[in-house]
Amino acid sequence: MPRVPAEVPDASGGRPTEPYDSPDVTPAAVWVGLGLVATLAGLAVRTQLARVGLWLDEAQSVAIAELGPAEMIDALRADGHPPLYYLLLHVWMSVVGSGDGSLRLLSAIFGVAAVLGVGAVARRVAGPSVAIVAVGLAATNPYFVRYATEVRMYSLVTALACVWYLLVERADERPTLGRLVPLAATVGVLSLTHYWSLFLFAAWAVALVAQRRLGADGSGRRLLAAHIVGGLAFLVWVPSLLHQMAHTGTPWSGAPNPASVAVSGVADLAGGREEGAALALMLLFVIGALIGVGGRPSGPHRIEIDLLGRPDMRRFGWLVVGPMAIATLAITLTDTAFASRYLAVIVGFALIVIARGVVQLGAIAGGALLVGMLALGLVGSWRAVDDPRSQGRQVAEAIAAASPTDTPVVIACPDQVGPASTRYLPEGADARSYPLLAPAGRVDWTDYADRHAVADPVAVAEQLVTEAAGAPIWMVWQEGYRTLEGQCSTLRAALAERTSTTTDVVAPDADVFEPMWLTRFDGPRP
Repeated sequence: MPRVPAEVPDASGGRPTEPYDSPDVTPAAVWVGLGLVATLAGLAVRTQLARVGLWLDEAQSVAIAELGPAEMIDALRADGHPPLYYLLLHVWMSVVGSGDGSLRLLSAIFGVAAVLGVGAVARRVAGPSVAIVAVGLAATNPYFVRYATEVRMYSLVTALACVWYLLVERADERPTLGRLVPLAATVGVLSLTHYWSLFLFAAWAVALVAQRRLGADGSGRRLLAAHIVGGLAFLVWVPSLLHQMAHTGTPWSGAPNPASVAVSGVADLAGGREEGAALALMLLFVIGALIGVGGRPSGPHRIEIDLLGRPDMRRFGWLVVGPMAIATLAITLTDTAFASRYLAVIVGFALIVIARGVVQLGAIAGGALLVGMLALGLVGSWRAVDDPRSQGRQVAEAIAAASPTDTPVVIACPDQVGPASTRYLPEGADARSYPLLAPAGRVDWTDYADRHAVADPVAVAEQLVTEAAGAPIWMVWQEGYRTLEGQCSTLRAALAERTSTTTDVVAPDADVFEPMWLTRFDGPRP
């Protein structure tokens, strides 16, 4: 970055006598050294791909991707996502297999691409020093690490969002066909990867209109046209989206308080835990973001904050705030759920803003802030790969150990605990889900609440005992799931009444993201 002068008052309070050197001229070695160490440490953390078992969303992704393309489309209509990531995962599985580590390796590759993409965008927006800091932050960030080690599309979304931004800027400089076509293709690919990309495009279009760049002489019209052309690819998927909106939605949760979208987003970017390390990192991120979007050094120990954002950062900052604001309005109006993983489309941009704040503080204060962020980030990142995400593998291993030669009869209540547990069961296990007694390897979200409104746990218990014909019945279950209030406990009680022995084999672990009970029922009651 070039030297940026800033006015500094003299001791008498009059006009400045000489400019203050921006800390953008901090020796590059400071940032290069910290960034390199952070990147290597972050990559080391990402190697722990098979350390913990898959949880519901990961196992659901695998179950869908195992299907052929036509069946996959039908399964996604009953799920809630667009198809591109699942098609990529299908191809990946056919090459590398379906082991936990092999499956997560695809996301790890996308995760590295996302880190590099963040660095490329940061360099364009704010210069090489900010780029180095942003790469270090992304490499050690708990959010980035979590989704680089998860069989989901979110690392891909972050990488594609960075590519989209770079292509927008490139086409804005010279809107030739050779630059607009890749932009249109990226718009299509990103929209078919995750729906929240539409909020990013909408926020960008709002900025384009606000800047009055749709005149006939500007590049704005061509950029907008490229987005419209790219969006034509998404039209093919619109019927499936409409079906999902009418029949699947997000039955696992309702719309959050609007204020919680931003708060939970920042919290999960910092590790998502209500404990010291994550809370401290969250505070440092807020400080960095405030300085990054509106700060400028005005003296050796002073930062001047423009609450409306520095002119050179307002448009970029809007790409963080705008999509969240539009999405919050949309989920409030439609009463749909929010999960911070959806923010994958903007988290890279958020870290760039934070990285700029670090550099604005200079070598000493900024270096200290960065060291704190990197250290706390690595703590959260290790927990992201080390802490079990589900007890599914644990309960499956307990069933397999107790039934080494038998074909176990397993019921998952609700069906949401099925994919992560039945994935690890012995081949041939008779695993079903409540209440339809369908195969438990995949959740069908179609009319989910209506299905449970008419479910009869007692009738399901009677059918299970009859069909088990005296064989042990294993129940993988947990309470607290929306739309099933009390039904799984009722099913457990009904099975206990109809069998001679009831044994709780595995109890829920409060420290696990997806805890489960495992209960065994032996022999029909005389």
